[in-house]
Amino acid sequence: MFKRTLCLLAVLSIFCVTTFADDEPAPQQPKIRLAVYGDDGAGGWKRFPPLVENDPTIEMEVLNGQQIRDGALDKFDLIILPGGSGKGQGASLGPDGVEKVKQFVASGKGFIGICAGAYFPIQQGFLNAQTKDPRWQRGVTMLKIEFSELGLKTFGDKYKGLQEILYGNGPVMNINVFPDRPKVEVLAWYRTETAKNGTPEGIQINSPAMLLTTYGKGTMLILSPHPEQTPELHGLMMEMIRFIAQKSKDACAAK
Repeated sequence: MFKRTLCLLAVLSIFCVTTFADDEPAPQQPKIRLAVYGDDGAGGWKRFPPLVENDPTIEMEVLNGQQIRDGALDKFDLIILPGGSGKGQGASLGPDGVEKVKQFVASGKGFIGICAGAYFPIQQGFLNAQTKDPRWQRGVTMLKIEFSELGLKTFGDKYKGLQEILYGNGPVMNINVFPDRPKVEVLAWYRTETAKNGTPEGIQINSPAMLLTTYGKGTMLILSPHPEQTPELHGLMMEMIRFIAQKSKDACAAK
């Protein structure tokens, strides 16, 4: 009888410990702090509020050039420079704002440049790439891309095969042209092209569509086309935000 009582008490003790453990709230993961540039030359910022508004893990803020010049980037994990005009974004940021963005990335934070935002680091000298031709008005249309082995390893085999994506005059690039800049890796290639308005034919097919690289301690994702404007690839865009945010958190944790 005594042994049976001890066994019963042991079972009840385990049950109580388990119950209390289950009642404890799960530790909350730190939110992703996302900055999106929304000043002159960056009209594409309007695509992001509806994209992230239902994700409780992301805190997004739209910043203008003055806020960035004043140091507002310090509290964020990554910045997105959206579609619009790369030169326009450079002008609205001004030299001090451009330098703030570069310092932000070099410190270990993340950068995603889309279309105009992909031109921006080429124009500002912190991406190991050049445009193949200065004539940029190639047109706006759906094109096919194909992910590289690295792209599939990073974002999953669900993106295997040709993917349709909106293209809108994004950069057609040669990569790894500067020996003193960090190496660029290809995440996806263009497999079709558009060449309107007298732009040269044949230079876009098999050229890089999506790139991954570093600047200082930070990670940069360069997107020539627009996953944020392609409904079927909205999930990919969110994965990309989380991927770059995690790279930023890892870099900051390693300091």
